Amino acid sequence: MPRNKVILSLIENESDRKVSYKKREKGFLKKAHELSTLCDVEIAVVIDSPYNNEPTIFPNYSAAINTFIKFKELPTLEKSKDMVTREEFTKKRIEKIEKKLLKVRKQNRLKEITNDMYEVTKGKDVSPNMDPYYFNDLSYVIKKNIMQIRKAMNADLSPMGSSMPINNHQNYTTNSPQSPQLSELLNWNNDDVVTLLEDPSLHNINSQDPNHTNNT
Repeated sequence: MPRNKVILSLIENESDRKVSYKKREKGFLKKAHELSTLCDVEIAVVIDSPYNNEPTIFPNYSAAINTFIKFKELPTLEKSKDMVTREEFTKKRIEKIEKKLLKVRKQNRLKEITNDMYEVTKGKDVSPNMDPYYFNDLSYVIKKNIMQIRKAMNADLSPMGSSMPINNHQNYTTNSPQSPQLSELLNWNNDDVVTLLEDPSLHNINSQDPNHTNNT
């Protein structure tokens, strides 16, 4: 059974908060002991909480004092390079989530534009009042696919990878593999998507509503 995702916010109910603290303190000290034993590293833990009369110290008072003295004697740069405040940690998590969200929005945008491209190739009318950003994205997707089709055609004509002049009065026979179907060419893989996401013509997605619909 999968575990419920933990919400990183203060537990409002004091009784529940105390139960959670006791449980997590025990687990935290166990992990500290495992890390120290398995990896042979020096660890010092001091936990001061309103649920204990005295601070909880690991592994013991003298060992913790020695570790903190070593840390205090380090150069300022060495002490601060791996330190992070709670605010900095939260900010980094937000930035990471925002990047993931932006990537998903761009991928969805590409799928939306690709579907519209199929409709256009089937004869769907393009409104003259279309949003300029939308038209720019649609134009880019169509051009990208045309380039892929031309590349595949050239590869089919020339197994060595070089272009061959086409003579309408001469037949060429090659042992090169059959060109991929158009539907296969239009289904880009992840590498293509990543490349497209960096194209300036799709940067407008940042400011667009992911549920944006084109004007009709």
